[in-house]
Amino acid sequence: MAIIVRTMKIEEIEETGKIIVESFNDVFVKHGLPAPFQSWQAGRGLAYGYARHDPKGCLIATENGKIIGSGFIHLRGETASIGPVSVSPEHQSRGVGRTIMEALLEIGSRASSIRLIQDSFNTLSFSLYTKLGFQVYDVVLSLLLREPGDFRPPSLAPEDYPQSEREIRLVEKTDLSGILALDRQVMGYDRAKDFTLLINEGVGLINKLRHSDQIDSYIFCYSYREN
Repeated sequence: MAIIVRTMKIEEIEETGKIIVESFNDVFVKHGLPAPFQSWQAGRGLAYGYARHDPKGCLIATENGKIIGSGFIHLRGETASIGPVSVSPEHQSRGVGRTIMEALLEIGSRASSIRLIQDSFNTLSFSLYTKLGFQVYDVVLSLLLREPGDFRPPSLAPEDYPQSEREIRLVEKTDLSGILALDRQVMGYDRAKDFTLLINEGVGLINKLRHSDQIDSYIFCYSYREN
C-alpha cells in the first residue's frame, strides 16, 4: 500500500514520539554509541513541543493507517531548518525517509536557505541528503554528559570572581535583543520565535564583559514538556 505523508494530529503525538526514540536509539547503538533517548516519553515530549511551536511543520508517514516515520520543518522568514527526521527501524531502506524529506522540502520550497544537522556516522541518511542536493557547510560538536547526576555547576556569583572582567549570569528577558543580534550575526537569520520560547520557558546563560551591553556568547537548556 502507498506511503502517505500528512500533518501530524495531536492524538498521534505519542506514537510519533515512540518512533523518534526507536529510530535514533537504533542507529546510535548500531554504531557503538550510547542511546540518545532514555525513555519513549522524551520522544513524546519532543513531538509535543514541535506540535506546539511549529504545528504546520510536523509531518508523519503512514502505511495501512500505521505511523512509520516523521519529520519536522521550522520556517523562519527566508530560512528553513529540518529535523528531526525518523523512520521506524523495520521500515527503513524502503524510501520512507525520502518521501518524508520531499514533503518537507515542498513546505520549505519558498525558502532561500534550507538547513539540517546530520550525524556523520549515519551514512544512510547522509547519502539521502546529498542525493537531495544538500552539501556539507560546517561541523557541529555534539557533547554528552554521561553522568548528569554527578555534575555540580560552578558558582555564578560575581564576588567569587573579583578579578574577572567577564560576567556569566542567568539569562533575563531584557537580554533578548542582545541574544538575537549575536545569533543573526552567527546564523544569518532571525530566530526570535525560538529564543522567546527559550527565555520564557528554558534556562540560559550569557557571557559578556561586565561593563558592556554586548553579549558575546549564550547557551540554553530546554526540556520539552506537556502542559
